[in-house]
Amino acid sequence: MFPAGHIEPGKTREEALIREMKEELGITIFNPQLVHSDTSDHQEKQRIFWYKCEKFQGGIVNNEAHELIWIKPSEAHKLTFQHSKDAFSAYLKSK
Repeated sequence: MFPAGHIEPGKTREEALIREMKEELGITIFNPQLVHSDTSDHQEKQRIFWYKCEKFQGGIVNNEAHELIWIKPSEAHKLTFQHSKDAFSAYLKSK
């Protein structure tokens, strides 16, 4: 699963993303760019947005996840949900 969170009232998606990356990974991100969006019915119906961020400050730490992994494009099969695979593919196409 990717780092995720909810948008607080009165905040933008990008503001929520910046907050969540600080909380979950301990990093400050810059210039997030939307690469994919989808609807998920896993556990609750929700709209999910995936962003790319190619510049960040700080060292990545695991504050909330079960585990953190880095994957290569050839390892997309390790992603559990199809919408995550689709988002990863959209990210690769955006480079």
